[in-house]
Amino acid sequence: MKTINTQHLHFRSLCGRLCLLLIGCIMASAETVNAATIDFGEMKLNTEYELKSDFSTYEGHFTAPKSGTLTVNATNGCLMSVYSDAEFANAIDYTHQFTGTGESYDIHVEEGTTYYFQKVFCMADGVMKLSMEDAPEVTITKVIPAEGSVFNLGDGGQISVTFNRAFRADAAEIVVGETAKKVTMNIIGATAAIDAKATVLSLMQDGTLSEGQKFVLRFKNVRSAADETVIYGTDGTAEIEFVSGALPITLTSTTGINGNKFLSYWIPGDPASVITLTFSGELLSHEGREDKAVATLGYGSTEIEGNNYYSELIPYTVVGNTITVDLSGKLRRHRDMVEYEEVFSDIYIKFSDVRAADGSFAFNDAQGSRGAFGFTMPYEEISVDIISEFTPASGKSLEGVSEIELWVTNYEKVKHEGFLFTYTDADGNEKTHITNEFTATADSDYAGAYILLIPVPAEVAGAKSIVLTANNLQTADGIDHSAAFTATFSGASVGIASAEINPQTATNVYDISGFCVLRGATKAQILRLPAGVYIINGSKHIVK
Repeated sequence: MKTINTQHLHFRSLCGRLCLLLIGCIMASAETVNAATIDFGEMKLNTEYELKSDFSTYEGHFTAPKSGTLTVNATNGCLMSVYSDAEFANAIDYTHQFTGTGESYDIHVEEGTTYYFQKVFCMADGVMKLSMEDAPEVTITKVIPAEGSVFNLGDGGQISVTFNRAFRADAAEIVVGETAKKVTMNIIGATAAIDAKATVLSLMQDGTLSEGQKFVLRFKNVRSAADETVIYGTDGTAEIEFVSGALPITLTSTTGINGNKFLSYWIPGDPASVITLTFSGELLSHEGREDKAVATLGYGSTEIEGNNYYSELIPYTVVGNTITVDLSGKLRRHRDMVEYEEVFSDIYIKFSDVRAADGSFAFNDAQGSRGAFGFTMPYEEISVDIISEFTPASGKSLEGVSEIELWVTNYEKVKHEGFLFTYTDADGNEKTHITNEFTATADSDYAGAYILLIPVPAEVAGAKSIVLTANNLQTADGIDHSAAFTATFSGASVGIASAEINPQTATNVYDISGFCVLRGATKAQILRLPAGVYIINGSKHIVK
């Protein structure tokens, strides 16, 4: 089984499927395609063999003139596989690698042994060539960032080292003077990816490494993957030198994220809606910043057909060493963001382009991150049920009523600035009056409900067409519930009804001052009240 470069698996798999589909369509629609077998016969070193994307099968064989490393090179899509038998049944293992001009692999060959090559389908016109170096060696061909350059952790902390052929190594380490610390190494073909950020940061934080000081990336026992007798240098040790940059600023704490839910709405001013990131040093001011200095929300899935991924950009605020973003005041219900019926469990928030005051990126230990910090929060859609009852009821008179009672559920999930009376005075002028003189008492018989007593102002008591509503009402779910906090009253007298009391259902009873003396009372309970005038269903009644 061949070892494939995993960086290109998806691309090659996709290309392979497309090519197979193309082949099938062409062969189905044009049966004149005759796939031929082209035999190169005995293949020679340093000779180019031409392959075409004409559905032909290409074959050939090679007898090694000496023992050593055979390198097989081809332009992309034309690399022939190698077998130990003429029937192409026993594939020889190799490590596939991409080069600047195509793809290649090395295998160890023995003098006098014949090797067999085959390519069933060539994806594009190209050439293939065999070569054997007189004295094969392993060398470094490319280093990112460049050898000798300043290594800034804020730029990602990754080091990429490419050799001239697929290789193996036992370990990699960062060396500062006499101190050596092992680092994670991921070898794919001829390239090693080193994640050095955590190691270099720890060396800087403990004082071993300082800004401007040199350090070395060292590989141990580097050798060819095809022939392990071919080593790097004299003992397989490869060293690459860098210069340390400044100690980067780091994220030290967050508020509003860990343990918190991302709600579909927050009332403005709710401290739970504010996310704060605190760093170890001063941050770059927003003056002159580009638009990418934003927080990005991501919700939904890009894999579901339709408008099912929501993205929103929110500029963040920089003050000293902190970043803040206020998420309040915007309704983000599931149906406001995506079409998919089922609510997704999480929402993602990412802060981009976070920089220190000197312009360098803030350090993040996430792989491939440059000044970006991402967090996943559980998403919750808020829904508030508001049920209310006014006494006197809406539509009744306020004559003789000193205060209005409002019974309302989920009052703790409501925010408002007192109550607004809108009314018509004796001269026919429409006027308003705002009062903050009200009381709110929890209803011990109904969890979450409150009883609000709102005094009727003197200038309102004798007015006409009185409308009472909560002033600047906001609710935790972001939905307009103002109707539940609004009632219309008349100021005209309705007189005193007869002593006959016949409520159709249980009702509330108030004394002439507006105080509730019975709640949910029956006729029998009302008749047992002390003699006097009471307000029942908005009308005055005499109990004798």
